[in-house]
Amino acid sequence: MANTDVAWEKWGAQDPYFGVMSLDRFKSESIDEHRAEFFASGEERIASFLGKCEFHFGTLRKSKALDYGCGVGRLTLPLSRRFDHVTGRDISESMLAEARKNASEMKCENVTFELPNDQSPNDLDNFDFVNCYIVLQHIPTKHGVPILLELIDKVAPGGGFMVHFSLRQFNGLSRLRYWVRHNVPGMNALQNILRRRPISTPAMQMNEYPLVEILDELYRRGLRDVHTFLEKHDKVLTVGLVGRKLDERAA
Repeated sequence: MANTDVAWEKWGAQDPYFGVMSLDRFKSESIDEHRAEFFASGEERIASFLGKCEFHFGTLRKSKALDYGCGVGRLTLPLSRRFDHVTGRDISESMLAEARKNASEMKCENVTFELPNDQSPNDLDNFDFVNCYIVLQHIPTKHGVPILLELIDKVAPGGGFMVHFSLRQFNGLSRLRYWVRHNVPGMNALQNILRRRPISTPAMQMNEYPLVEILDELYRRGLRDVHTFLEKHDKVLTVGLVGRKLDERAA
């Protein structure tokens, strides 16, 4: 997974907002005039995810939430307005630095940003809501599936979750172009030149996840009621899983 970690740190250092949402208006040279739109999209997403969860499963406790792959805080900061404390985790120190800056500017004081491997007091107990959106698709499945299952394990009894991953990358010629860019030496640099990007801009991975295997693992963990929603991100088919852990203490 080291290569994806290095690539994500490059995005954090070079173009953090575009790395989170790959739209031209969110590039470094234009983000200032579109910053409000960027964070408003995060408010909309979190309202949607929590709305789906509570529509199906009822009101959640609002003590602690986790945003895994938090980037610059697009979803973490909206969560902080709904939970007592929120932890944002990301592999990129540059992304975390930008997220801390955004939290300070927006006066969100109930947020902690940290690396995934940090041993903090937040690891001592679980979370009332775990969120992971447009993150796992950039991580190879052999590493991403264990991360997903670990996130589910961090949900407290009675807590909810939304985890999101890609199902199918591309078809036909698009798939061939993707393979060439990621596997033929020099092709990513050439693509960057043609797109007028810095030559060192890393290529983003898009990995296909095995939905049936993941659902089987969730079943093994006692989850029987999981709801799905589908999204197309450019030409990539993705799925979000929304669920809630049973609270056996309340039974």
